[in-house]
Amino acid sequence: MGIHILDIESGEFTELVTGLPINLSPKWSPDGSRILFSTPLGWFMYILEADGSDPIQLTNDESQGFFPDWAE
Repeated sequence: MGIHILDIESGEFTELVTGLPINLSPKWSPDGSRILFSTPLGWFMYILEADGSDPIQLTNDESQGFFPDWAE
């Protein structure tokens, strides 16, 4: 399962994440520029740009990626 975005006006879906295992709990950053998500293969957290580029693994500890969220 990937992360997709939907353009409401055109109805077009765009897949943002490929090549990573199932992606869970995607969260938009408060400014809408990035997306935070986790993957159950190791429960690692990742961040990527809103256009799907530059995915970066943020955690290496399996206990840190269950429910990712942005700090307020």
